[in-house]
Amino acid sequence: MMAASAVRYFSDLNNFFWIAKVGTHELAVASGLSYFLWVPQSLVILTSVGTSSFVARARGAKHLRTAGRLSLVATEAAFLLGLVTAIASFVAKDLIFSACRIPPELHDKADSYFLIQIASLPLIFAQVNLSSALVGLDDPNGSLLTNGISMGIAAILTPIFVFPLKMGLAGAAWAFTVGYASGVLYGYLRGRKVAIKGVWNLKTLARIGNRRTLRELLPVLRVGSPLMADSLFHGIVAFIMVALIARYGEAYVSGLATGDKLTFILNLPAEGLSRAAVVLVGFYLGRQDQRAAKRAVLKSVFAASALGLIGTFLLLLSPRGLVSLFSEDEQYLKTTIMLLRISAVSLAFLGVREVMDACFGGIGYTLPPLLSGFLATALRLPIVYALMNLTQLRGAAVAWAFTITIPLNALVLTVWFFLRFDSFADKYRGDTGEEEANA
Repeated sequence: MMAASAVRYFSDLNNFFWIAKVGTHELAVASGLSYFLWVPQSLVILTSVGTSSFVARARGAKHLRTAGRLSLVATEAAFLLGLVTAIASFVAKDLIFSACRIPPELHDKADSYFLIQIASLPLIFAQVNLSSALVGLDDPNGSLLTNGISMGIAAILTPIFVFPLKMGLAGAAWAFTVGYASGVLYGYLRGRKVAIKGVWNLKTLARIGNRRTLRELLPVLRVGSPLMADSLFHGIVAFIMVALIARYGEAYVSGLATGDKLTFILNLPAEGLSRAAVVLVGFYLGRQDQRAAKRAVLKSVFAASALGLIGTFLLLLSPRGLVSLFSEDEQYLKTTIMLLRISAVSLAFLGVREVMDACFGGIGYTLPPLLSGFLATALRLPIVYALMNLTQLRGAAVAWAFTITIPLNALVLTVWFFLRFDSFADKYRGDTGEEEANA
C-alpha cells in the first residue's frame, strides 16, 4: 500500500513540476482546480472500500463466481458514478472558476484543462475500483501494477505532451487521462486472468440493472458510505479554504498546493510505518500480549515523531532549494516559503496521526479517527475566518489552521487510544475468541 501511495504521490509531483515550467499562472489554475477535483474523486470510496472487503469475503467462502461477478459489476457501478459526477462538475464549472478566482484571460486554458480532467473521472473511478477488486481477489501485485502502469505512463507522457508537443496545461491533463485508460485496460485484463472463467465478461456487465446484482451491491455501498462522507467533507472544506486564500492572489494558491505535495512526499516513511504498526498490534493482541502491543504502538508513535521532525527541519532549513525546483518566480518563492515554514511544524504530528488512525483500525475501532478527523476539519473554517478578520495574517491564516488542527487531532487520538487501550484490547480479544469458537 505504501508503494502504491509513493507511485501516486511522485506521479502527481511530476505533473505539478512540469505544469510549473509552463508558467506560474498555469500552475495557479491547476492548483486551484486540483482542490476542487478532490471533492468528486471522494465519491469513488463509495464503491472501492466495500468492493475489496466483500470480494475477499466471497472468495474466502469459496463463492468464486460471486467474487468475480461482484468485482466486475462494482467496477461498472464506479464507472457510472464517475460519469454522473463528471456531468455534475461540468454544470458547476462557472461557480468553480469563480471560487478559484481564475482571471478571464486564463479561462480558455482552464476550460480545456478542467474539461479533460472531469472527462477522465469515469476512468479514475473504474481504475480505483479495479485495484480494490484485485486486492479482494488475492492479487495485490495486480493492484499495484494497475496503479503503477497508470501513474507511470502519465509521468512519462506529461513532459512530452507539455513541451515537445506544445500542448501546455491541457497536455498535463491528457497525460493523466491516457494513464488512467491504460490502468483500466490492464486492470480489466488482469481481472480476467485472476477471476473464475466465464464470469469476467461483457455478459456480466449487462446484469447491473437486475435485482440480484443490486442486492449484492447494496452491502458494498453501505460499507463505503461513512468513509465517503468523511472524505467528501474534508474535500469540501479544503476547497472552501482554497477559495478563501485565492482572494489574496494566485501565489497563495500555488504555494498551498506546493506545500501539500512536498508534505505528502516527506510523510511517506511515516505512512509506511503506520502499516507496520497495524500488523504488530494485531499480532501481539492475537497472542494476548497487551503490554507488547502497547509498546509497539508507543515505539511507532516515537518513530513517526522522529521522522516528522526530520521533515520539519528540512522544510525549515532549506525551503528555497526545494521550492525553486518548481519555479524561480520571486512572488511564488516568497509566498510558498512563508507558507511552508508555517506548515512545517505540523509535519512532526502528521505521521503520529497516521499511526494512530491505523492502530485504531487494527483493533477494529474506526469511529474515533472518523470523529476526531471530522471535528479537526470542521474547526479549520472558524479558525481561518477568525485569523483573517482579527489578524494581519491574510492568506497565511489557512496554513495556520492546518498547523493548529493537525497536532490537535494527533494528540486527541493518542490520548484516546492509550486511555481506552485495555478495554479496546479486551473487546478485540473477545471478538477473535468468539470467531475461533464459531469456526
